[in-house]
Amino acid sequence: SQAQPPVDPLADWPSALRLRYRLTGYYRGELTANAQVMWQRQSDRYQVRIVVDLGLGVVTVTSQGKVTPQRLEPEMYEGPRFGRRRPVEFLEDRIRLTNRRTLPRPVGTQDSASQFVELHRKLLAAGPGLVLGTEVPLTMARPNGIDAWVYEAVAREILTLTLDGKPEQVETIKLYPKPLPNRTEYTFQQFWYAPSLNYLPARVRVEMGDREGFVELDLVGVDRS
Repeated sequence: SQAQPPVDPLADWPSALRLRYRLTGYYRGELTANAQVMWQRQSDRYQVRIVVDLGLGVVTVTSQGKVTPQRLEPEMYEGPRFGRRRPVEFLEDRIRLTNRRTLPRPVGTQDSASQFVELHRKLLAAGPGLVLGTEVPLTMARPNGIDAWVYEAVAREILTLTLDGKPEQVETIKLYPKPLPNRTEYTFQQFWYAPSLNYLPARVRVEMGDREGFVELDLVGVDRS
């Protein structure tokens, strides 16, 4: 029998999607802000933008590239730090970091913005068959290097969210990354994806290194077009 072609889990997604979040946390002081994760797709091209409005300034992180039936294929990532632009270029078989050093490009490598969608895509493909203990590998390029992460579905948790102004209890699957070998301090993300919301990320928590701080984003609304 002939092998069936892969099915793109995002094929039925809207061409534009905006997830609105309320951000809280601590980094050199208490943090409160509004944040958005915006997805745009035109044919086989995508862009993911994460925009955080801190009141006194706006931080924007962007990933753009191609959509294939197997995965997102980033081509350019940009994320600021301390006011400096930090690009990562995804070449055909190499990745060029912010310091212009190049490293081999592992198959399926994502970035800090595209991972939001790629993890969603993997859970969407798994569907109700996903069980606790399932491991989801994801290689991610950052401005200063490449890491091979493994996320594990560690729990089913009920979150109380305020969606479009109304309190709502939402069941989620929590993804927690396994520690990186030979590393003691690094930034990492935890994700809570909601099956009832088509496996969209209902909560994201970013731990910013040992004792530096954290931010937590809770979903407050979804806009489709």
